[in-house]
Amino acid sequence: MPKMMMLSHGDHTTAELLGAYGFPNEIYTAVNQWFDHYLKGVNNGIDSQQSVQLKSQTGTWSTFADWSAVQQGAVTYNLTRPVSCGLLYQCTGSLATGTASGWQYGITGGYLTAATTGVAFVSGALTGFLNLPPAVALPLVNRWNAGVWVGQPATQAQNLTGMPSLQVTVTPTSNQLTLVAYLYDVNASGIGQLMTWKPYTIGNAMVGVPQTIAMNLEATDWQINPGDQLALVIDTADLRYAGVTPLNRDVTFSASTAVPSTLTVSLH
Repeated sequence: MPKMMMLSHGDHTTAELLGAYGFPNEIYTAVNQWFDHYLKGVNNGIDSQQSVQLKSQTGTWSTFADWSAVQQGAVTYNLTRPVSCGLLYQCTGSLATGTASGWQYGITGGYLTAATTGVAFVSGALTGFLNLPPAVALPLVNRWNAGVWVGQPATQAQNLTGMPSLQVTVTPTSNQLTLVAYLYDVNASGIGQLMTWKPYTIGNAMVGVPQTIAMNLEATDWQINPGDQLALVIDTADLRYAGVTPLNRDVTFSASTAVPSTLTVSLH
């Protein structure tokens, strides 16, 4: 039997919750049409729809033939060394299209920062229903405890779709390490909306040895307005997750010519 995948913003069940109580719901409608067609033989057109459907934070559905089509338009950015620290040590790196290697940058692990995935279920519902995702004032993210990288302003409206992928080399001073990667859409005022994120834990890290981590962030479909910037934040603790990074243990990010630290996103 053919398959269809529909993804929308929210935590587990929040996007479909109203449909479970009989209220109008796009996903419940599609499921009913699917069963009507494939179990009852009803000719309702569900079989002619594309197999992958993603809903943006603005409520617009995008359709794709398959997941490979979602991931097309991939752009890879190299993470550069955070610089221009200023009086408050607010070092910021770039998401650069050129090469960026031979750098190191250290943070102190185990501490929460202004970057957050929000409150489980509550933040998901606010994102899905009211377009109110967890937000951050990017200048308030403490660079003592997080790495921050910012891209160039978008020259046109575009959608970031699918699962962004992150490759980063880290050198821990503890064998227990949690990293949390956040990807924000930042406006001209420096306020970022959380598009996607991912926690990553190493339970038996090699102390003092550079280790390259590759992870896929959660799938998303996010409309980026002209002038907005992508911002990547990586810290070591988030209230939603039971992280293992000990307090006051240093973590060093780095990149080399052979193994660059990169962020890859699909832009349509």
